[in-house]
Amino acid sequence: MLDRRYLPPFASLTPMTAAEAKVYAAKGWTRRDPVVVALTALEAASPPAVQPTVSIAGGASVTEGGDATFAMTAKPVPTADLPVTVNVAETGSFAPLERPEKRQ
Repeated sequence: MLDRRYLPPFASLTPMTAAEAKVYAAKGWTRRDPVVVALTALEAASPPAVQPTVSIAGGASVTEGGDATFAMTAKPVPTADLPVTVNVAETGSFAPLERPEKRQ
């Protein structure tokens, strides 16, 4: 079991790169070997994909029975097709209860 009394507070730790850890490992500090492996893997990994935020805005007022228009935006712009499911349900007088629709 790890005795935390012998660990420095995290605020006093200094970040280290894989190259810096390799220097220590080359000096014979073998306890740095797992650190070298872990840091090398982390530095080689692709950054996580950024998920776009999708917004839908309504257009001008519509007379009942007329066509409604909506604008959909995504930020940042997706680099590939982005499937979006939109549920239309009754809110106020926008969609009758007997006709809720799901569009994709």
